[in-house]
Amino acid sequence: MTKIEGLDYMCNPLALCDAMARVEGDGREEMSASRRWRRAQRDGDDDDDDDDNDGSSDVNDSSGGALCDDAVRARVGTTMMTMPPPTTTTTGTPTPELPNTPNVKAFEDDYTRVSRIGSGRYGTAVWLAISTSDPSKKVAMKTVSLSTLRDDAELAMLLENEIELHRACGASQFIVTLQSVSCEPNFVNLVQELGERGDLFAHLMSMPESRCDEHSTAFYAASVLMGVKFCHDMGVVFRDVKLENCILFADGSLKLTDFGLAKRLRGLLDERSRSTRGTCAYMAPELVLGSHSYGVDFWALGVLTHVLLTGTFPFTGANDKDVYESVLAGYDAAKSKMTHTVSSMSRNFVGALLVTDETARMNFPRARASAFFSTIDFEGLERGSFRATTMNPLMKNIPSRRVN
Repeated sequence: MTKIEGLDYMCNPLALCDAMARVEGDGREEMSASRRWRRAQRDGDDDDDDDDNDGSSDVNDSSGGALCDDAVRARVGTTMMTMPPPTTTTTGTPTPELPNTPNVKAFEDDYTRVSRIGSGRYGTAVWLAISTSDPSKKVAMKTVSLSTLRDDAELAMLLENEIELHRACGASQFIVTLQSVSCEPNFVNLVQELGERGDLFAHLMSMPESRCDEHSTAFYAASVLMGVKFCHDMGVVFRDVKLENCILFADGSLKLTDFGLAKRLRGLLDERSRSTRGTCAYMAPELVLGSHSYGVDFWALGVLTHVLLTGTFPFTGANDKDVYESVLAGYDAAKSKMTHTVSSMSRNFVGALLVTDETARMNFPRARASAFFSTIDFEGLERGSFRATTMNPLMKNIPSRRVN
C-alpha cells in the first residue's frame, strides 16, 4: 500500500486523491476533486439551511465546507482532530500519527484481501483481509475506488465524514473499531475489526422462524442502545441503526458499524438536521419529513426490536413511497404484527419507541429503566462481562452479503 506523507490525507480523501494523482504522475489537466469542491463552496450559497434542504448532500451540513478547514473544526467541536506535522521513523519514512483517537493507528500494517464478504453504497466493497505480518490477524476491509472519488467530490466528502465520525465514536466498546485508513494506487481502505459471527441479520435468519427469544433480543437491543448513547454523547446522530449494521463477535458482544449516514450535530438537544437520509424501513416519521434530531435512532431501535421479536417489519409496502406512508400512518396500524407469543412487556417497550411524536418517544433514561431490560446487567455489559446466551457459530467462511 502506498504511504503518502502528511496526516491530512488520512482524514481528507479529496486531498488524498490529489496526492495520488501527483504520485501516479498521470498528467491530468482537469480540476482536482478538492479544488472543484472548494470552488463550489466559494461560489455557492453559504446558507446552511438551504444546503441541507436539497436532500442531495448531508455531509456535516452544519459546517458549510470541508472538514479539514480549521474554521470548520472549531465549529463542529473539540472532538475533531488537529493535524500536527508527521513524525519520522528510523528508516526516514514519514509516519502519520493520530492524536486523540483511541484504537486508531496509521499505516502500521499491510493486508492481503482474501474474499469479498459484502458490498455497500457507491460501489464500495467489504473484504475479509489478513495481515501480511501476522497471518492470524483478520480484519474487515472496506475499499473505495480512488477513481470514483476523483470523479465525485460529494462522495469524497461523504467518505471523509464517515471516517471523521467513526473515529470520534470509536472509543466505545459498542462501536466497531476503525483500526486504520490507508491507500493503494487504486483504492482507499478502511480497516476495521472483523465480527467473527457475522451481522445480526444473518443471525436472525439462522434462528427458528427467523426470530429471537425475548432475553436475547433484550441483550442485542441493550448493546445497540449503549452504542447509540455513546454516539449521542459525542454529538453524533447515527441514522442507520439496522440489523445489517449490528456486528456480532466471538465473545458474544455486539457492536455498531458504518457511519456512512451519520451526522454531527452541535450537541444541543434541540438541534435539527433538515434532510432525508437513512434506510427506508427504519426511518422515523420526522426523518421522512426532513427535520429530525437524535430521536430517530430510538425509533430505529424500536423497528429493530420489533423485527427481532417477530421476524417481520412493522412498516412495509410495495415500494419506498408505500413504506413512507406506512411510517407516517403510525405504529397503531402495525401493532397487530406483534403476535400473542410476544409478552406485553416487550410490546409496551416497542410501542414506546415507535411513538410518532418524538418529544413523547422513549429516550435513553426511560429505555434503560424499562422492564424490558430487567434481565440485563448494564454495568456488566459496559465492563464486557455480560454476553449473549444464544449465539450463532463462528463462521469459517463468512458468507457474502449486501451491507447497505
